[in-house]
Amino acid sequence: MDYDKISLILAEKENEDHKKGILNVFNENIQYSHLTKEPVSYEDHSKWWENAFEDEYIYIILYEKNITGYIRLTKHETKTKENHEISIAISEGFQKSGIGTYAYNLFEIEMKKKGIQEIIANTEIDNILGQKFFKKNKFKKTLTRYEKIIQSYVLLWSKGDFNLK
Repeated sequence: MDYDKISLILAEKENEDHKKGILNVFNENIQYSHLTKEPVSYEDHSKWWENAFEDEYIYIILYEKNITGYIRLTKHETKTKENHEISIAISEGFQKSGIGTYAYNLFEIEMKKKGIQEIIANTEIDNILGQKFFKKNKFKKTLTRYEKIIQSYVLLWSKGDFNLK
């Protein structure tokens, strides 16, 4: 894998290629989703897209300037805490190539710059690929909720434990 050809860019709401690219990658990875098992229509995706930028950071993963995946971080606020949940998907032809890990490392640097201290990842129990990815990237398993068939992982950072270049 030529890592110099991988880049991570912030998605632009008005960019139709970004919108379609994320939809294509999502539908390619539908079997791993804990939200739905049915492909999402362009119309439904467009409705989500209109509001997504209010509480999400959405990044596009590019390889040789082609959309090969995305990383989303959704903010959830409660009365006492702000949580951030990650979603990452890579086109099937690029899975297990190192692109996801490389892009995630770029993403992590960006989130630390923004002051994000905690990221939560949820995977279905049978999503072994997702679980391996999060474990490889130093997420710690915090709980298993069998009633929802989801495993939760969490990555905690403190502000002083990394160096930004």
